[in-house]
Amino acid sequence: MSTSSISRIAGFDCFRSLATFFVVFTHLAPVLQKKFPALHDFNMPDGVTLFFVLSGCLIGEMLLSDLDRYPDFGTSHIFKFLKRRWWRTLPNYYLFLLVNVLLIAFHLIPGSLNKYLLSFVFFCQNLILPFDFLYWESWSLSVEEWFYGLFPVLVFVFLKIGRHKPYRAYLLTCALFIVCPVVVRYFSEQPYDTYPLWDVWYRKRVITQLDAPGYGMLMAFLIYRFPEWMQKWRQPLFMIGCFGVLFFTFFRYDQHLFFYKTGYTATLAFFCMLMMPACFFLKRLRIGGALVEWVAKLSYANYLIHLPVILVLLPYWPMESCIGFWGFLLLFLCVISVLSYLVYRYFEKPFMDRRDHR
Repeated sequence: MSTSSISRIAGFDCFRSLATFFVVFTHLAPVLQKKFPALHDFNMPDGVTLFFVLSGCLIGEMLLSDLDRYPDFGTSHIFKFLKRRWWRTLPNYYLFLLVNVLLIAFHLIPGSLNKYLLSFVFFCQNLILPFDFLYWESWSLSVEEWFYGLFPVLVFVFLKIGRHKPYRAYLLTCALFIVCPVVVRYFSEQPYDTYPLWDVWYRKRVITQLDAPGYGMLMAFLIYRFPEWMQKWRQPLFMIGCFGVLFFTFFRYDQHLFFYKTGYTATLAFFCMLMMPACFFLKRLRIGGALVEWVAKLSYANYLIHLPVILVLLPYWPMESCIGFWGFLLLFLCVISVLSYLVYRYFEKPFMDRRDHR
């Protein structure tokens, strides 16, 4: 299946749209809790983990196609693979890095501009140590860029130095990315006795979060190599995956600290992985397909836009009255919808069109 066709599978668009909703809802939670105090005890599934697994499944299919297409898979193919990825991700990333810097410089959002700002240019802001001074949503993009930069390189190493066959090299790389972060988390001595500490030291560092997209890459292999079997079992796997994601979404953090340190993110990614075959074989929606596709297209811009919009609007908006609360939500949705469309239409899409043309 071609890259262009796999990116517009309806099931993946639904999954991407749902993950976007989870992320936005989570960042809006402090606002919503003022009106609905019961939401203090309500958790949403981790939308970023869903994004990681979905992205791994998509990118894995592309890499497997390259391994089949080019028996002499080498550095030129790696660079071509990465260029397609960079044309998709880097323009928006650097655009909103600049936007965040300007908003902080003009004191419109909280944050700090310091000597570590250069680390954001090279996706090193959370490679080893966590960060907490600007462009907070960029932690997940750093994880993805390091993963998709290292994965094809390691496949190449296993092919050339280890002299493994392509599929074996691919699976060995998947195993490496799935196992190593768990080992790092297990032996890490960083504190994790509170949710904020666990969040920055174990969830939002590159070296401890590379296993989530690794599960997506593994499922891409299973779908690519065993499509009949995966299509047959897609519904039971989807139900198991949904149950697992919901169960661990409402899992009590304070009663299972060691599990949260070592296995929580991996377990959640595993159950997300089980949902991928059903999404892959859902080619079209009978109702609302155009809307879901449109939301999915705007998801990347939306992901980068919504948090700065919240930080800009919230301090200046009267929230005391009911009208003020609902007015804020309406204005927020309108602003992120319009800005996401403008960024996608006049910035993101021209870069992707240029990528496909080249």
